[in-house]
Amino acid sequence: MKTNKNNYKILVLSDLKDPLMPVLKSAISLSKMIGGNIDFFHVKKPTDIVEIDNQLTAIRGINHVHNTIDKKIRDQIRPIADEYGVAIAHHFAIGNVRDQISKAIDAFGPDIIVLGKKKRKPISIIGDSIIQFVLNKCQCAVMIADNHNVLEPNKTVSFATINKVSDTFDLEFADALMKHVQQPYRSYKLVKKHAPLNVLEDGNDGRYIDYIFEQADNSIKNMSRYLSKSNVNLLYMDRPNKKTKEKPNMLEPNLIEAINDLKTSLIVANG
Repeated sequence: MKTNKNNYKILVLSDLKDPLMPVLKSAISLSKMIGGNIDFFHVKKPTDIVEIDNQLTAIRGINHVHNTIDKKIRDQIRPIADEYGVAIAHHFAIGNVRDQISKAIDAFGPDIIVLGKKKRKPISIIGDSIIQFVLNKCQCAVMIADNHNVLEPNKTVSFATINKVSDTFDLEFADALMKHVQQPYRSYKLVKKHAPLNVLEDGNDGRYIDYIFEQADNSIKNMSRYLSKSNVNLLYMDRPNKKTKEKPNMLEPNLIEAINDLKTSLIVANG
């Protein structure tokens, strides 16, 4: 584990089309556990704002929508922030979604990015590719917050990992996070060779329990059922190793599908 900082930067991305409560509650919960400041960022495409008849009309339309968007964001954020006693800064931009997200990441320098899931398309900003886009752009940790299995602020987390134990987490804030995790947590392992599901002896002084799954076409669905039965609301996984092409979490190449199938919030390690 790495040394904790005093204040981590948490960047929340949203398209404002889905309810903000689940994503913001999970971000607030994380910020309270690790000690973090939250920035909310939204991108609006110009084509969603105004049909340009002439330059003057476009300028008036954009000026009006700036005020409208700012008010909409404030009206949605303020009740949640007030309820949990946190400050949430908010920003938005008008332009190409990927370009603006890239600029926001460069400007904010987040330690963790938080996004939400949809029922069919995991991320609500620009579709399936946004997860990989964010992972490629930022080497920070990424949390994909589930819309139903929400992290509750000021409550302990029911935690699980895939092929990883806490001693080897690639998270700068791992020490702070683990102080708020229910013990023992669950360590799910996907193995290539035949191995039926087994509950092993408590590992490392009872801090976690190993569950073994045989890697197969239905392994993610089987794991998802166990996650639901165990009420797990945060699952940790590694990133694939770009240099060696190793897949330590064994969820590639269907990472997007796996994220959508796993009915829990996920946190993907730092790069």
